[in-house]
Amino acid sequence: MNLLNPQNIKFQRTETSIFNCAIENDKTYKNIFCVPLFPLSDPDNFISINITAEFDRFKEIGIIEDLNDLPSEQQDIIKDIIRIRYLIPEIINIRKIIKKPGLYEWDVITDRGEKIFFFHYSHENIRVTDKKIIIITDIHKCRYKISSIKKLPSKAQSELDKIIL
Repeated sequence: MNLLNPQNIKFQRTETSIFNCAIENDKTYKNIFCVPLFPLSDPDNFISINITAEFDRFKEIGIIEDLNDLPSEQQDIIKDIIRIRYLIPEIINIRKIIKKPGLYEWDVITDRGEKIFFFHYSHENIRVTDKKIIIITDIHKCRYKISSIKKLPSKAQSELDKIIL
């Protein structure tokens, strides 16, 4: 595992929103992407920095052990790279959840707008992380999250209780 020294690395965003990474005494890597190795349980630690290599395979440049070791503007760039790559809509309201044969229909409002989706109920499709974030995977493998049950309206919490409890 190649741990990158936070003192020797600098991330840049070009005017065309391409992300680059310069490593002191090495070189500048263009068009990088970042992969959190523990995206649900520990998203700010162990972030893999990668480039696309031959035949559309990726090559790891190295790993940032702790995002907080970087200056705040560098942290923001990394978070933007991850946010662009891993867009997971946040459910901010649940209008209704309807049980149908073999699956559930969810009518929700996300931070990206209104959405109706379906999922088969199993422990694989609805998970609660150590930080109490709920991750829901629909029948098309799209993911949605609820960061805080307490921030949902009370009616939405009641709808969710039907499924989680």
